[in-house]
Amino acid sequence: MRTIICGALMALTIMPVPAAENATSAGYMMPHCKASLDYPPGTFIQGFCAGVVVGVAAMAQPLFAPGQARAAERCVNIPESITNRQFVQVVVGYIEAHPNRMDEQFRVLAVEALFDAWPCKN
Repeated sequence: MRTIICGALMALTIMPVPAAENATSAGYMMPHCKASLDYPPGTFIQGFCAGVVVGVAAMAQPLFAPGQARAAERCVNIPESITNRQFVQVVVGYIEAHPNRMDEQFRVLAVEALFDAWPCKN
């Protein structure tokens, strides 16, 4: 049983990625993120995309909300009614609007998308 579990874990850690492609880039993640908008997500990587986006949003809101110390630099005011699907739609739309940035880190662009979609009103 231990051999089976170890083998399964090793198989999960080895993701086939072409040598020229960075698995953390926006270009790599975008097809999976778009596919994750079909409910339910069909693959692990589609769910991973949604998890990254929702995780980034969960961290951005308390750290950069109005009144927080970090909000003096940049502020985000995400409405409480936003769904996980809407978070992914916002990120996908933002990245599609910036195709020249596909080589950049997906999670960095996800944060930028949130700031762009829900900036604080001064």
